[in-house]
Amino acid sequence: MRVSAPAQNNYVREMYQKLSLTFGEARNPPELIIVQGKSDLIAGYFTSPSPTIKLDQEIIDICRSFGKDSTNALAVILSHELAHFYRRHDWCGEFAFAVRGTALSQNLKNASNTNRSAFESQADVDGLFNACLSGYRPFGAYPKLLAKIYDVYKRPDKIPNYPTKKERIESAKAAEQQATEGYAVFLTANTWLQLSNYEVATQHFDWLLKKFPSREIFNNAGVAQLLQALSLKARHEVPFIYPVELDSRSRLFTPNTRSGLEDNDRKIEVLLKTAQRNFEEALRKDPDYTPACVNLACVFDLLGNYEAAIGKINELKSQRSLSSNALTIRAIAYLHNEQMEKANRDFAEAQRLSGFGTTHNFALAQKGLAFVQNASEVVEWLEKNTPTQSFVSTKPPLGTFKAISATPTIKLALNPTTTLSGILTTGELSLESKSNAKVLKISKILSIEALTVGSSKANVKEVLGLPIKENPTYWLYDGLIVNFDGDAVSELLQYQLKE
Repeated sequence: MRVSAPAQNNYVREMYQKLSLTFGEARNPPELIIVQGKSDLIAGYFTSPSPTIKLDQEIIDICRSFGKDSTNALAVILSHELAHFYRRHDWCGEFAFAVRGTALSQNLKNASNTNRSAFESQADVDGLFNACLSGYRPFGAYPKLLAKIYDVYKRPDKIPNYPTKKERIESAKAAEQQATEGYAVFLTANTWLQLSNYEVATQHFDWLLKKFPSREIFNNAGVAQLLQALSLKARHEVPFIYPVELDSRSRLFTPNTRSGLEDNDRKIEVLLKTAQRNFEEALRKDPDYTPACVNLACVFDLLGNYEAAIGKINELKSQRSLSSNALTIRAIAYLHNEQMEKANRDFAEAQRLSGFGTTHNFALAQKGLAFVQNASEVVEWLEKNTPTQSFVSTKPPLGTFKAISATPTIKLALNPTTTLSGILTTGELSLESKSNAKVLKISKILSIEALTVGSSKANVKEVLGLPIKENPTYWLYDGLIVNFDGDAVSELLQYQLKE
């Protein structure tokens, strides 16, 4: 990828790369070219002679004028043009109306009004949703950005063969609402997962798959089904901590103490097979998508197809630098396939990498396959070697739940029994999800006691004590979810769950 721009625009290239990775397709993104000097082009996606996205230097300067929303505004433009590419639209993107009397202008003229509107709406919604998944918060920025583009570039309100200014701004507002709703469902789905309510999480992901069928959504939907299947198994049947990967959020595992029931067998099989299809669809979109590959290997192992689990990990290109998760599931499959030497090697390497749950898994593997297959011995061993997730919170941190401060702008019926309402803006996150008798409320807070965004994990334990569930990317407390980016707090989510 080449960027023809001054050194101070390096952050544009980094943002472009981040956004393209979130789209999650196997194809490499188009070449990004930043045009210097006087230009009639604002931004556009070109298919010929090779895929490129061109960006005028002046539009970058306009985005800078948005202050704290400058990166959000620029993310809107870049993600919109990338959406045209990944959706395989065969003409340039939303801001291409700036070009007149060129080949692009002729392309716009030749395209039907219906197709243009459909392409723009699709790129608007997909681009905004992808920007949200990439960590940006473009809520409210898009309509303002469009208005400023018309003003700064002195474009008429009506341009031949293109929606009017009013139509574009109204379309942008509608797209922003759809993307905001989608991201609210995504956040709520992941929170249900973190709280181990897999069936409700699945309902949320099913809704998302109909509107935003990305590799991440397919993967996370599969995770919900896989974890629900695990929750139905007897504890001695799943003594290992499976490295189930939830993209950009967490690796979830909850030790199960339920008794195995024969009438659960069919439900478990259906859940695993459905999860398998979702992981395979994620991999169809991106064959190198490691989380889905690892998760699919977990499904194969649980279905008793150990060679397929091993083979799936062996397909990964990075064989010399496999992740701890990849090594862990391959080790579990090797053990089940009675290849103990290879199993011990992978378990040891996963532990050396300090992967989540690897100390527990390595210690259990040293007992051997016969021990692992002995239900009574395994249950006794597990009682003495309970993973860290079973800690009870030593200091419940929250009292009164923060209520939604204004009239909800999100009101959705995900299915006949599940609804979502609330507010999601740059400054506020307050959502309420209802499914039958279950009610989940989540709200973003800026601080709690001495903790804020940027606080370290050590600070969190010092202030709040041990969590109920400790995961690499989030800790669960009574009424609080602390999300992490590495060692630093990235988000504090207050929650209230009634069942």
